[in-house]
Amino acid sequence: MGRSQEQHGEMRHNDPFRVTGSGAAGGITVSRAAAIGKVHYILDLEAFSDAASDIQILDGATVIWQTSIGAGARYSHSFRAVIRGTVGALVAIRVVSSTAKCFANIAGYSI
Repeated sequence: MGRSQEQHGEMRHNDPFRVTGSGAAGGITVSRAAAIGKVHYILDLEAFSDAASDIQILDGATVIWQTSIGAGARYSHSFRAVIRGTVGALVAIRVVSSTAKCFANIAGYSI
């Protein structure tokens, strides 16, 4: 998943992050915590659910990007134009539903 710092010039002098999580029934949300004065940028995401589900990126509590996957599908995406959060807000990836197994990963950087 993702790009190296050398492959994405904007990351070289910033604070890179990778957040991962897994869950069971009911989906999962994993997030990069809010930080005063910081903006989080998402470069890559990866998700899986054993049930048909929506995959969402959140800026605070607001959905700013969304797609759907079928049951048992693994989804990964590298954004050509990074997804930018709001200053001081958390960013998160949410797998909305699952019956027994799901996971979600996001990678990016903070300025």
